[in-house]
Amino acid sequence: ELVALSYTNSFGQTTDSVYINIYELNVPYSYEKVLWGTYKGSNERTGFVRDMISNIPHNETVTGKITISPNPVVDKLKISWNNSSTAKTVVRITDITGRAIQSFDYPNLSGGESTIEIDLSAMQSGCYFAIVETAGKLSAVAKIIKR
Repeated sequence: ELVALSYTNSFGQTTDSVYINIYELNVPYSYEKVLWGTYKGSNERTGFVRDMISNIPHNETVTGKITISPNPVVDKLKISWNNSSTAKTVVRITDITGRAIQSFDYPNLSGGESTIEIDLSAMQSGCYFAIVETAGKLSAVAKIIKR
């Protein structure tokens, strides 16, 4: 994703405006090469982001892929992934700070393609993450937009 911020300073004449534009580029990336998105760079002034604001774990070895539909979601969400193991699988829905909103345990999923449906109708609009862990290891992470 590419995030661009613009700012209109009215010097007290009217209310200032901040615009945030987010573009989904659908290209692979390397976490080590993600640059801080401001002219000042990171707090260390290296230009690289090391600590993320959220508590969502970043794991370069994540091999799974989650399919989320529909996304953005209003009520019910389908999550599909390739379950590489028959071990216990946990699917967590977290907010952007990493706080678990919902958690679902699946002790007996078979290996291969797995699909679950989750009711998100009671959740507030916002950005969330679906995190799949199998055998206690992070398998896949996907962003969810709730309308």
